[in-house]
Amino acid sequence: QMATKKFSLQNGGVDMKHNNHSFIHQWAVEFPSVNTGSVKSIALECSVCMEEFSDSGLSIPRSLACGHSFCTGCLERLLDASPNRSGVACPKCCTLTPLSAQSVELVPKNFGVLEILSCPSYIAPHDSSFLGPSSPTRREGSGVFCADHGDHLSSYCLTDKKLVCSSCLLYGTHKQHECLLVKEAASQRRSVLNSLFPDLQTHKATLETALLNVDRVSEQIQSAAGVLVDTVDKKFDELARCIEARRVKLKIEIMERAQIRVHALADQSEKLSEFIYKTSIASASCSELLSASDLDVLRGFELADAKIEAAYANPVSTVPIAYNDLVCTFSQDIENEVIGSVERFGAISAEVGTVQNVVCQAYHNGFRISWEGHGFVDNEGISYHVQVAMDNEEYATIYRGGETKFTWKTELKYVTVYKFRVQVRTTEGVGCWSTPVEVVKAHPAFRWHSQWRNLRIELSQDRLSAWWARSLSQKYWATFACDKQLEMGVHYMEVEIVDLGKSKSEKKLAVGAIDCTKENLRRIDWQFGKEAIGAGVDMPGWAFHPISGVLNCSVGAKCLPVEGKPYSDIHIQTGDRIGMLLDMPAGRISFFCNGQDLGVAFEDVVVTSLLPAVSLRDKIEVKLCFPPPPYVKRAPKFVIHSGHPSISTP
Repeated sequence: QMATKKFSLQNGGVDMKHNNHSFIHQWAVEFPSVNTGSVKSIALECSVCMEEFSDSGLSIPRSLACGHSFCTGCLERLLDASPNRSGVACPKCCTLTPLSAQSVELVPKNFGVLEILSCPSYIAPHDSSFLGPSSPTRREGSGVFCADHGDHLSSYCLTDKKLVCSSCLLYGTHKQHECLLVKEAASQRRSVLNSLFPDLQTHKATLETALLNVDRVSEQIQSAAGVLVDTVDKKFDELARCIEARRVKLKIEIMERAQIRVHALADQSEKLSEFIYKTSIASASCSELLSASDLDVLRGFELADAKIEAAYANPVSTVPIAYNDLVCTFSQDIENEVIGSVERFGAISAEVGTVQNVVCQAYHNGFRISWEGHGFVDNEGISYHVQVAMDNEEYATIYRGGETKFTWKTELKYVTVYKFRVQVRTTEGVGCWSTPVEVVKAHPAFRWHSQWRNLRIELSQDRLSAWWARSLSQKYWATFACDKQLEMGVHYMEVEIVDLGKSKSEKKLAVGAIDCTKENLRRIDWQFGKEAIGAGVDMPGWAFHPISGVLNCSVGAKCLPVEGKPYSDIHIQTGDRIGMLLDMPAGRISFFCNGQDLGVAFEDVVVTSLLPAVSLRDKIEVKLCFPPPPYVKRAPKFVIHSGHPSISTP
């Protein structure tokens, strides 16, 4: 099958500068089955755009510093995607080739390839004489042929992520693998790229804005440091020669502390530039694949995936880690003492300031308070004090520490107004209290409905706990719902498993939400219904069976994965908590186990009202809880579940 082999001739590969015929002879010795009368089994083409090299225009091959060669047109596009057109990163090994003049014309040509192109015996790969009896290669309008069987590559193996032919699927190494048609697989990959491209552009814009902000603060610090140095000079020039040493000492201290900030911001600026560059590379690859052919999309998808993941890996902070906070203060009394007090004259410190962006989240038995860190880079011993005042009472301290978030659990009154404020303290001073944040806290948002429940279900007096009536049959499902219909916003609730029961059945517990339109509510037989949530038209909705790990969906939405396939492999036991996050604006339903994110379960949930509910088919007891929502940051990642593309979280 040597006619299938393609050579990318690069610097350091084969020396063809002195003797083209010696190269052809050497190649013929290694592969004797190929006709050496003409150099016709070498596909001289750019590995990015798959276009053949030529000796003119944008198709001229050029060699990067790493040795890989690409056409002039592709190098131009890569240069345009780089920051300030400072260099070109190799699409294969990511090695940077710096360009001082910002032009790819400085990249040396690959004369080995050009000499082969000018060889009279060279025949282009698309020439009819290039094709042998079993040569699997690119034919105009007919795609690519399998190297093992010679058949048309018409499918894509999802298991091995390779293009395959029908023979590979019937009796080859890809037998019984999950496969799709090339057009369908390329459409899915293109759909994923389309969904990620806007986020990638937004991510790039955010990083660029952060870089400008960091550079601006760095310039302000340097400018302010210069002003402070001039102030020190002016003050100490008024004193005698005996305080000269003190003046020099203060100047050095100012510059050192300013440089600490500048260096910290420079490191942050460098990291942001690196991420912008990675994002540009990923964006260029993504953009190029979006307009490429199906086969090229499939070939370049994995590389684009790796580049996009690199653009999001180990993200750097987009907030400047230092501020223009250096000041120099002088005491007039000390100045009057002159020589006796010279060691105490002048002090360099950073302004403590006020804590910003205080946010409070309330839940059924406490609050989660978070705020923006102060951003010191040259000071230790930073601590924060959090105080609360209930109704018209005095403020009381509830937290002291170095963290920028705090969860406060307390016994709440039925309706109470809480005021929170935060103060930062350092070794150099105490900041001002932040503006108080008021929170009106009521008791739990909803409980189990006293009427919307099966006769097999009993409720506690506070209607937060529910359990199976032990005297009734366990043959059918029993469903019960909350007493509040959710119509907008993002909601999070948890069901704590107080008693899991003794049955070994995998389908005895389901947690989900019901599509509670008026028509559906009238149709549901709450007292005698026998179906679980999402199992049919009599109980329309979406549900997760945590014991078996599968999903049910009886209303139009995208199930990830498809219905009946495993969604998670968690092992549920008594005491575990199953959480459900209803993101109604995004049309998503996600589930959690003991705070661990299991990922998006349902997408495209387009409804006007949802009703949280639980279905039981065993002597199980559950309790309704409302903890604070878990911290969920969904970074886009390529995931294919049973042929359905989606954006998921790692």
